[in-house]
Amino acid sequence: KNARVHPLTVLLAMTTYRSGHGLKGSLQWKVNDKIIEALEKAFLLAFQNVEPTGKRFCLAFDVSGSMGSTIMNTNLSCREASAALGMCFLKKEPKVECMAFCHKFTPLPFTNAWDLMKMVDHIRVMDFGSTDCSLPMVWATEEKKEFDVFMVFTDNETYAGNVKPHEALQTYRKALNIPDAKLVVVGMTATNFTIADPTDPGMLDVVGFDSAVPELVRSFVLGQI
Repeated sequence: KNARVHPLTVLLAMTTYRSGHGLKGSLQWKVNDKIIEALEKAFLLAFQNVEPTGKRFCLAFDVSGSMGSTIMNTNLSCREASAALGMCFLKKEPKVECMAFCHKFTPLPFTNAWDLMKMVDHIRVMDFGSTDCSLPMVWATEEKKEFDVFMVFTDNETYAGNVKPHEALQTYRKALNIPDAKLVVVGMTATNFTIADPTDPGMLDVVGFDSAVPELVRSFVLGQI
């Protein structure tokens, strides 16, 4: 706790160790199950270092087939990284609802009691399709769900639908009278993409994945950046 180790830092170390070899070079080792067990416990314990924002979150997970691809310079799939990032908010924020999307919307039963691999396994077997990143806001508008933050986890630039994501957020803000509702789109693969409106200070694109993302998002949600 004093070292303020972030759970995602532990996760990256755990997945590298579990693979039995380094990401670069020829270094290899025999995997020790007790070390894996210790790292899994450390991953969960490290969540005490994640500070909540107190905001209402909608976490939207892309379940299209490409989410099984591996993130550059890690042993994590986009799907695993999305679930891990989602856990940072699911375990600490007071109100969080989770949903899966591709070309359609599906509610997810995730709670703060779920572990990482249970979340990943649940998403892995869901139906795949094209990806419409506007669905979280469209659904929340139709159902009159009140959120301060929409977080969309995807792998790359994705758009399939009649409404653009930033337009859907603007409609949501007006319909539910939440003018400060924010949209954070986390694209796990580091490519040139934009889903959020760069002229809107309440929308943020995050390209790539590392342990700094949750603190970046926290600062953005609280209006510190």
